[in-house]
Amino acid sequence: MELVVEARESAKGVGLFDNDGNFNATLADRFAREFSLPLLMFEAPNKPSQFALLDHFGPEVRLCNVRLEEVLRVEIYRRGLHSDAFSKELLRPARPVPVASGSTAARI
Repeated sequence: MELVVEARESAKGVGLFDNDGNFNATLADRFAREFSLPLLMFEAPNKPSQFALLDHFGPEVRLCNVRLEEVLRVEIYRRGLHSDAFSKELLRPARPVPVASGSTAARI
Protein backbone atom coordinates (compact mmCIF):
# COMPACT_ATOMS: atom_id res chain seq x y z
CA MET A 1 0.00 0.00 0.00
CA GLU A 2 1.14 3.55 -0.63
CA LEU A 3 -0.44 6.95 -0.24
CA VAL A 4 0.17 9.79 -2.68
CA VAL A 5 -0.04 13.28 -1.19
CA GLU A 6 -1.52 15.55 -3.88
CA ALA A 7 0.11 18.81 -5.03
CA ARG A 8 -1.38 19.15 -8.53
CA GLU A 9 0.69 20.91 -11.18
CA SER A 10 1.31 24.13 -9.26
CA ALA A 11 1.99 23.02 -5.66
CA LYS A 12 -0.18 25.94 -4.56
CA GLY A 13 -3.33 25.82 -2.45
CA VAL A 14 -3.44 22.05 -2.14
CA GLY A 15 -1.95 19.31 0.02
CA LEU A 16 1.16 20.45 1.87
CA PHE A 17 1.33 23.83 0.12
CA ASP A 18 -0.57 27.03 0.90
CA ASN A 19 -1.96 29.45 -1.69
CA ASP A 20 1.50 31.02 -2.13
CA GLY A 21 3.24 27.65 -2.52
CA ASN A 22 4.80 27.66 0.95
CA PHE A 23 5.52 24.19 2.37
CA ASN A 24 3.65 23.21 5.54
CA ALA A 25 6.21 21.15 7.48
CA THR A 26 3.83 20.52 10.38
CA LEU A 27 1.28 18.90 8.10
CA ALA A 28 4.01 16.92 6.32
CA ASP A 29 5.25 15.58 9.67
CA ARG A 30 1.70 14.63 10.61
CA PHE A 31 1.32 12.59 7.42
CA ALA A 32 4.67 10.91 8.08
CA ARG A 33 3.76 10.17 11.69
CA GLU A 34 0.28 8.81 10.90
CA PHE A 35 1.10 6.76 7.80
CA SER A 36 4.91 6.27 8.03
CA LEU A 37 7.26 7.91 5.58
CA PRO A 38 8.05 4.75 3.55
CA LEU A 39 4.36 4.43 2.60
CA LEU A 40 4.08 8.03 1.41
CA MET A 41 4.82 9.48 -2.00
CA PHE A 42 4.69 13.26 -2.33
CA GLU A 43 3.81 15.05 -5.54
CA ALA A 44 6.50 17.65 -6.21
CA PRO A 45 5.81 19.33 -9.55
CA ASN A 46 8.25 22.26 -9.26
CA LYS A 47 11.67 23.13 -7.87
CA PRO A 48 10.43 24.80 -4.64
CA SER A 49 8.23 21.81 -3.75
CA GLN A 50 10.96 19.30 -4.63
CA PHE A 51 13.66 21.06 -2.64
CA ALA A 52 11.33 21.72 0.33
CA LEU A 53 10.45 18.03 0.65
CA LEU A 54 14.07 16.92 0.27
CA ASP A 55 15.26 19.56 2.77
CA HIS A 56 12.64 18.49 5.29
CA PHE A 57 12.73 14.69 5.03
CA GLY A 58 16.15 14.06 3.53
CA PRO A 59 17.19 11.91 0.58
CA GLU A 60 14.90 8.97 1.43
CA VAL A 61 11.66 10.87 0.70
CA ARG A 62 9.78 9.53 -2.32
CA LEU A 63 8.73 12.14 -4.87
CA CYS A 64 6.38 11.83 -7.82
CA ASN A 65 4.89 14.13 -10.46
CA VAL A 66 8.40 15.37 -11.25
CA ARG A 67 8.75 16.42 -14.88
CA LEU A 68 11.23 14.41 -16.89
CA GLU A 69 13.43 17.44 -17.58
CA GLU A 70 13.72 18.05 -13.80
CA VAL A 71 14.64 14.52 -12.71
CA LEU A 72 18.39 15.01 -13.07
CA ARG A 73 18.36 18.23 -11.02
CA VAL A 74 16.25 16.56 -8.30
CA GLU A 75 18.59 13.57 -8.07
CA ILE A 76 21.69 15.79 -7.99
CA TYR A 77 20.09 17.77 -5.15
CA ARG A 78 19.01 14.55 -3.37
CA ARG A 79 22.63 13.40 -3.34
CA GLY A 80 23.87 16.73 -1.98
CA LEU A 81 25.79 17.63 -5.14
CA HIS A 82 23.70 20.65 -6.15
CA SER A 83 25.06 24.03 -5.03
CA ASP A 84 21.78 24.75 -3.19
CA ALA A 85 22.25 21.56 -1.14
CA PHE A 86 25.74 22.27 0.21
CA SER A 87 24.43 23.90 3.37
CA LYS A 88 21.81 21.19 4.05
CA GLU A 89 22.98 18.74 6.70
CA LEU A 90 20.53 16.01 5.64
CA LEU A 91 21.70 16.13 2.03
CA ARG A 92 25.47 16.20 2.50
CA PRO A 93 27.23 13.15 1.10
CA ALA A 94 28.77 10.98 3.79
CA ARG A 95 32.50 11.42 4.13
CA PRO A 96 34.51 8.32 3.24
CA VAL A 97 35.88 6.45 6.20
CA PRO A 98 39.68 6.25 6.02
CA VAL A 99 41.00 2.71 5.77
CA ALA A 100 44.02 1.80 7.86
CA SER A 101 47.05 1.00 5.70
CA GLY A 102 47.52 -2.45 7.25
CA SER A 103 43.92 -3.59 6.89
CA THR A 104 42.63 -6.16 4.43
CA ALA A 105 40.41 -3.57 2.73
CA ALA A 106 43.47 -1.47 1.81
CA ARG A 107 45.02 -4.39 -0.09
CA ILE A 108 41.96 -5.18 -2.22
